[in-house]
Amino acid sequence: MKNIKGQVIAVMMIITASLYSCRQDTIVTAVDPDVQLKADLKIMEAYVNAKGYTDVDTTDSGVWYVVLDSGNGAKINHNDIVSFFIAGRLTDGFLFATNIDTVDINNGTYDEDLTYNPIVYTYTADGWNIPEIITNFYNSERGYREGLSRVLGILRVGGRAQIIIPSGLAYTTNPPFGLGIPRNAVLVFDIYPSYVR
Repeated sequence: MKNIKGQVIAVMMIITASLYSCRQDTIVTAVDPDVQLKADLKIMEAYVNAKGYTDVDTTDSGVWYVVLDSGNGAKINHNDIVSFFIAGRLTDGFLFATNIDTVDINNGTYDEDLTYNPIVYTYTADGWNIPEIITNFYNSERGYREGLSRVLGILRVGGRAQIIIPSGLAYTTNPPFGLGIPRNAVLVFDIYPSYVR
């Protein structure tokens, strides 16, 4: 009996050691939020300078946004139902999400099994009424919500804006699995409103 108990303990120790050694690269070290924000701001500034953006605005919490084309279609008002397309990238250009078929085609990531439909939101006096399924998929953190609300409140249909989100207002150290987003990544979203009713 002692021998079996000893063997079970030995096996458990080997399994534990194996699992621990496999997870060494996944251990997340806490980063001081102020230090991370300073790093993010350097990345964001370098990105904006590389793009040649000169008219960048900032929300109260620190999301940067730039209107690239204000559009000439319908204006977006409170209680309007708005559909729009997005392309989500890292600052190095890596595309991690889009609902625009031509963006996926140009990126070499087109999937004929996907349906490339716009996202539909309702704009309310308190902000955007975002369906929970969209919130869960895009991990609609404070930065995404705030930046999206700001630019869709400015743009007209046919316009385009970009929101640049520091990591502390995005996924921080917990990005969604399978999208290729690293921890503490600055996110960039192109927003294209396509319809208002």
